[in-house]
Amino acid sequence: MIIYEQENSDGLSEKISGSFSIAYNSLLSPFTVENNKFRDKIAASFNDPDLYYVQSILVSSSWNRNDDIFDKKEIWAARHTPEDKPTNLEHNENLIIGHITSNWPITVEGELIPEDISPDDLPEKYHILTGSVIYRAYSSEDLRERTENLIHSIQSGNKYVSMECLFKGFDYGLINSSNNEYKILSRNNDTAYLTKYLKAYGGNGENNEYKIGRVLRNITFTGKGFVNKPANEESIIFNKTLFNENKKEQFLEKRKNTNLIKYGHDNPFANDDIKSKIVETMRNKYGTDHHMQSKEMKERVKNKYINKYV
Repeated sequence: MIIYEQENSDGLSEKISGSFSIAYNSLLSPFTVENNKFRDKIAASFNDPDLYYVQSILVSSSWNRNDDIFDKKEIWAARHTPEDKPTNLEHNENLIIGHITSNWPITVEGELIPEDISPDDLPEKYHILTGSVIYRAYSSEDLRERTENLIHSIQSGNKYVSMECLFKGFDYGLINSSNNEYKILSRNNDTAYLTKYLKAYGGNGENNEYKIGRVLRNITFTGKGFVNKPANEESIIFNKTLFNENKKEQFLEKRKNTNLIKYGHDNPFANDDIKSKIVETMRNKYGTDHHMQSKEMKERVKNKYINKYV
């Protein structure tokens, strides 16, 4: 990271060069069907007994309590970077407990943000919702007990997630205390004197009539930790009960909409062109209108059940 002459003069070079990563805590709340605005955006499988799936808000485009500013365009550019990154306990890299599996940008109302949206059209505030897994299939009794205790804490609403990220630079976010006007000021040789006012480097977060924050640039999300300390009430962990109730309905609705767009009917077999193509394919491959009527398929099914039950 670039260190400017004024920052050297202010004795900040070590603090700046040593603070290219941050962790940001977010509260995990118990999920309820009745009032949770993210209820329709859960998308993970819960069938594997060796994994426990959780979803939570990783980060929001906002000014956080540490006066770090997650700009909406910066988050958008980094939105895919959390995937496959590790999750741990209390930010201890020696206590890896799982990994992140998926990410969804969503609005504050819980609506999925389309991938082809222009960054200029992004809402001022939105969230990155992540799905992740916790490993359960340990041979060690101590590790199994640790995992089950963590899961119990999550289900009881007593755990929090803490986002981890790297960044390669920063600018200044300024809010005028008299009119609440917000603007971003580029960090350079002429403005580097403002760094000493940032809370991240020992300042009080104010300069004259302005509140000043650090706008993070070139962000890479590196994972998340499960912690005990609360910070941001907007992060939510989702349980699997609701997902199991809604998964089939969501899938069927999505398939219905896809078929309407692609075939002009919610059932593609009602489309004469599609139906004739399917029949033609079946005839060419199996010599009959339906694959289960063919001798080949009947023989396969027969052998399958003979091998399974006899």
